[in-house]
Amino acid sequence: MEINRRSAQVPLVFSSPAKRAQNRAAAAAPRIAVAMGLLTPLLLVLSCSELPKLGSGSVHSSSTLSSSSSSSSASASAKTAVDVVAALAQAADLLDRQLLTVAEFSALKAELLQQSPAPPPPEPSLPKFFGGALASHTLPAGTELTVFEHSVLGDKGAALTLFQYLGQSATGFNDTRIRMYIDGERSASLDYSLYMGVGLGFNGSSLVNRSWGTARIGSLAAYSTYSTVRVPFSRSIRITVEMPAYINTSQLIWVDVRGAEGMPIAVGDSISFSPNDYRLRLYKNEAVHVPPGYMIPLAKTNRSGLLYMTAVQVESLGYGYLEGCWRVRLGQGDWTLLTSGGEEMFLGAYYFDAHDTSILPFVGLTRKEMTPMHGRMKATLSAFVECAHLSPSWPVDLKR
Repeated sequence: MEINRRSAQVPLVFSSPAKRAQNRAAAAAPRIAVAMGLLTPLLLVLSCSELPKLGSGSVHSSSTLSSSSSSSSASASAKTAVDVVAALAQAADLLDRQLLTVAEFSALKAELLQQSPAPPPPEPSLPKFFGGALASHTLPAGTELTVFEHSVLGDKGAALTLFQYLGQSATGFNDTRIRMYIDGERSASLDYSLYMGVGLGFNGSSLVNRSWGTARIGSLAAYSTYSTVRVPFSRSIRITVEMPAYINTSQLIWVDVRGAEGMPIAVGDSISFSPNDYRLRLYKNEAVHVPPGYMIPLAKTNRSGLLYMTAVQVESLGYGYLEGCWRVRLGQGDWTLLTSGGEEMFLGAYYFDAHDTSILPFVGLTRKEMTPMHGRMKATLSAFVECAHLSPSWPVDLKR
């Protein structure tokens, strides 16, 4: 193996020890040059995965050694962890040959270690995916069927990120009951009819065969709905489905579920919760007859939190009920008007006179129509709104 000794300068390897060590190292210039001439190309070859090039032929390393013949020291050139290890190996070899004293070796080692690059930061702990699916699965009549369940190992909590449900036909599809049991609870804290859960409300809606959707809820095919509302839990979640009581034959269903462990719950532009600290609560009024002028309570709680989503469906002889306003009372204070009318809660106006339906990123009028009923006109309306109001840490009473 041929080495160009003239291009190998010892000060380039060890310039930081005492002058006596430099003089000793200078006397061994050929031997150090050989070490540098072999080591540097080897590291380069390994990093490039070109080890077979180290054959029996001569190696002309003048370019490598000339780059090493600058006046910079080895410690200054140790810009990577590999360089530091290589320089320390050479210094240890000189120590073994008694060309460096123990003190000189220790001083050089300390300087090299100071210039060693800091270790990279640890990889972030990424959320762990979970999920499952059912295809062409039979849902027997009168049966609450478990379609998905998942348990969490550890204390990071988790969140459901997608629940997509498809049915075989329109018969009873809108009234399919969805229940989500959180952390082993006996009674499902989330228990709702399928269409109300996505703001549709009515069977035979004008949107059954029409695609629409927001970032959180929607229907992109006939007899199909999806929800990406994040449902947090700490230990476990179990999801069941059940057809309404008036259906007495089995049907085929399709279900897709996805989620992630350790994923924070983001709401709006700047609100974030740990899945261990945040729970979805459902407040509902179903098939309630409301006389004129009557105020109906929609939700009452002693917990602080966010009014995340509101959906409403109404059947009436007209749209006069939209004159009713939404009110809220925080703690023991007075009632505060949230809106100047019913449709304003859903960012509409004038009884939604411009549209029969309209879907925006976080609010929608999913149905509005007038149909004959015993010589009179029946007005039907359904709408939803997401992320409406944030409540402080005192009791909330919401009425309309």
